[in-house]
Amino acid sequence: MLFFLVAFVAFQVNAKYLKANLYTEELSAKSEKKASTDYPFLNNFGRAGELAALELKLILRHKRSRSSVIMGFMFLCYGFFFYRMPLIAGNEFGKMLFAAVFMTGIFISVYGQFMYAWQSSYFDGLLANKVDLKDFIKGKFLLFTISSTMITILSSFYGLMSYKLLLLHLAAYLYNIGVGTVVVLYFANFNYKRLDITSSASFNWQGVGATQWLLGLPLLLVPMLIYIPFGLINQPYLGLGVLALLGLVGLLMRNYWVDVIVKKLEEQRYKIAEGFRE
Repeated sequence: MLFFLVAFVAFQVNAKYLKANLYTEELSAKSEKKASTDYPFLNNFGRAGELAALELKLILRHKRSRSSVIMGFMFLCYGFFFYRMPLIAGNEFGKMLFAAVFMTGIFISVYGQFMYAWQSSYFDGLLANKVDLKDFIKGKFLLFTISSTMITILSSFYGLMSYKLLLLHLAAYLYNIGVGTVVVLYFANFNYKRLDITSSASFNWQGVGATQWLLGLPLLLVPMLIYIPFGLINQPYLGLGVLALLGLVGLLMRNYWVDVIVKKLEEQRYKIAEGFRE
């Protein structure tokens, strides 16, 4: 119950933040209401919810993006290769943390590594139209948070092995939505490689560059580096607490990070658009 309670509180913090930063005139504009009608839940988040709904349609309609969703469900069983009863009994979370971070943040890492290349075919149109970049980034945050929350809830069956795995997943989940999402969207400003979303993802290296490889460091390795000192002094739960705290701080500071990412996107948008035209 504690796991679900904290996950629910984290999601509510994110929802409260989004609602506090919406424009009332956008909520009342009749001409813009239809965009997210296929996903009524997203209507509650205004313009950011509409943009998230449009991107969700993009994901489900194209081969390469759809494969990132399928991969998220496939890797739900990834923990069985890492979670062993001796490790769980000995509170050796450091040896299981990689799997937890990877599973709860699989959509963030797999889909997010090609941000904003998913929109490369019409990125010029986004710049030309009256799309508020803040709403654009908020929509990304919303999509990442919802997907990570769903996958984390689905992976809660590992709690049948031990409640300790629920705590492990909770810490990894909070880190992913609070820190991982920020890292992915910031690094996206340095991705200039065009992507064909209609092609298959199998053995397809289009759009892959140095940015994608660098993303693996903060997303997967940094949480392990943060945890290691606590594991060495035999304070495993304190280590998980620090990871969870970093994630919560990231959530509370999301308004600040949106401004930072938007400012960087404004600086890089023409370079990105030029790269996507090639």
